[in-house]
Amino acid sequence: NELLHNAHSAATNRCLAYANHNYKGTIESKDKKNPPVLAAFSNLKATDWILSINFPATEAYAAFYKANRLLPAVWIVVVLLTMFVISTIMKIFITPLTHFTHHVLAMPRKNDAERLYHIERDDEVGALAQAFNTMVGELDQQQASLENREQLYKTVVEFTSEMSVLRGIDGKIRYISPNCEHITGYRDADFYADLHLIENLIHPNDLPHWRDRH
Repeated sequence: NELLHNAHSAATNRCLAYANHNYKGTIESKDKKNPPVLAAFSNLKATDWILSINFPATEAYAAFYKANRLLPAVWIVVVLLTMFVISTIMKIFITPLTHFTHHVLAMPRKNDAERLYHIERDDEVGALAQAFNTMVGELDQQQASLENREQLYKTVVEFTSEMSVLRGIDGKIRYISPNCEHITGYRDADFYADLHLIENLIHPNDLPHWRDRH
C-alpha cells in the first residue's frame, strides 16, 4: 500500500480502486503529475494487505521504443536487399531474352546456320531457344519444298504450248506464262497491270465458263 501511495494518491489513481476490488494483475497508471508506471497488484490471502510493485513505463518499454526507432532502418535494408535480389534475377533471365530479341530482329540479314540461336541453358530460356531453332528448321524445309514446287511448276508451264494463268480471288493475276505474248500479243506486264484485259480477250460465249472456273 505504501508503494502505491507514494506513486499516486488514492483520490487520483484508478489503480488503487482496481486493487481494492480484488484485482490481480498489471495495469498502466497515468496521471497529470507523475510519469506513467506499470503497477502490478496481488492480494495477500493471509492478511488484508495489497502487494503492489510499480515499474517506470519508460524503462519497461525501452526495448520496444528502441526497436521502433530501428524499424525504418530495418525496412530500408529489407527493401534494398529485395531490390538487389530482383535485379539479379532480372539479369539472369532478361539479359538472354534481350539477346534473343536482337537475334530475331536480325533474322532477315542472316542465312543458313546463322538463323539458329545458340545458347546452352537448361532453364526456360534454353527451352525457348531450342523450340525456336526447331521452328526455324521446319520453316526452312517448308520454304525449300515450296521453292522446288514453284520451280517445277514454272518449268512445266513455260514449255507448254498453252497459256497458263493463275488468278487470285481478288481478280489479280498472280502468274501468267511467258508465251502469253506469242498467243495474245500482250506482254505479261500488261495482264498484271489490267485486271480486265484477259476477260476482254475471251469470247463472250466463253466468259460464263471462265468466270465459273475462277
